[in-house]
Amino acid sequence: MHDSAAFDRVDAILREQQADRAQLLARMVSIDSTPGNEGAIQDLIYGLLDADGFEPQALPVDPELVRQRGPRGMAYVPVGGPNVIGTLRGVASGRSLLLNGHCDTVPFGDLTQWTYPPLSGLIRDGVLWGRGSCDMKAGIVAALSAMRAVRQAGIKLDGDVSFLSTVGEESGSGGAIAFTADCRKYDAAIIGEPTSLVIAPANSGSLHAKVFLQGSGTHAGVREAGVSAITKFAGLVQALEGFEDERNERLTHPLYSDVRNKVPVNVGVVRGGTWAAMVPESVECHVRIGVMPDESLGQVQVEFDDFVQRWARGDRWLCSHPPVIDWSGPQVPGTAIPPDSPLIQAMADSYRMTLGADPQVRGMTYGSDMVHFTESGNIPTVVFGPGDIANAHRVNEYVPLDQFDSATRVLAAMILRWCGCASA
Repeated sequence: MHDSAAFDRVDAILREQQADRAQLLARMVSIDSTPGNEGAIQDLIYGLLDADGFEPQALPVDPELVRQRGPRGMAYVPVGGPNVIGTLRGVASGRSLLLNGHCDTVPFGDLTQWTYPPLSGLIRDGVLWGRGSCDMKAGIVAALSAMRAVRQAGIKLDGDVSFLSTVGEESGSGGAIAFTADCRKYDAAIIGEPTSLVIAPANSGSLHAKVFLQGSGTHAGVREAGVSAITKFAGLVQALEGFEDERNERLTHPLYSDVRNKVPVNVGVVRGGTWAAMVPESVECHVRIGVMPDESLGQVQVEFDDFVQRWARGDRWLCSHPPVIDWSGPQVPGTAIPPDSPLIQAMADSYRMTLGADPQVRGMTYGSDMVHFTESGNIPTVVFGPGDIANAHRVNEYVPLDQFDSATRVLAAMILRWCGCASA
């Protein structure tokens, strides 16, 4: 059966199930799956896979294996459940496809800032609200729904399609590390992280540095007799903007040509001072440095070290009290698949057939489990899903339901195109 004819049948089912699909997403959002609490949602996903005849398996995550195989410097939070996988078996020797989503979410943050409770799953004005709605339970439900519709349409695939729900992505990617350490070979994978329906064949990496600045404490009443480490830190923050600008101007990559800030530098943690009546004598700040897919982590580390020390040599105090940089934090490389990968072409064709427009294809400036699938699992992978990454990891997280539906339809078309249709 030609995949366009098969898609018409599958798409009709997806349109009929639009409301039910939104309710399933609301149900998933209502389940707390913050780090260490993934058990309940994995039980739900296991049950859904079982009900659809997808041969579910629960795959325990060995914490020792994760520590051995994971990126340097990562502090892993113990996961609260196993990975869960299910498969719709093909009837011939067609290409296999792995659909993936992580079931865990970041914590809720300040509850007083939420317009609607983070576990509400409330649907209003065409969007669904709640923690994990965007990152990335919408991607999970889209993948599950696409697989189910193919089966319900009575279509036999040439190759296998599997759905894998991983744990621990937000706390170090423990689930993906464990899975790819000894996984079966797939011909391609799609991770449903929020890309606003952009096809992303590349993810950035990141380096995490702790920078320590020394001042000279004294009584606030004679503050000019001391040296404020916080004042020095303010100068560093301004200088880091220049470091970010220089890297963005110098670095090029075909998948990031239209991305304004390819390698963001973010100061995420600051600790300094002990008392308002004391000039602060020290500051510790944690900096996250974006890394392009083709950059060496070691080279970026050297660049940052050199930059901070050159900046310090321009300050009379810091010349003799230079900053100290600790690189014991996470070091995660970027990753990309070749631009002529058949996976990218198949995704673009599926997008055009489904949505009637050309897709955007570009790299993402965040990391995901993609690096583990491509580097450890040797599986060509793209990231594609509903929702804007700017809505992730923040209060009032939401996902637009029209993007959610579009992603589901594109994934269904991709299953048919990539795995092949043996018969109806």
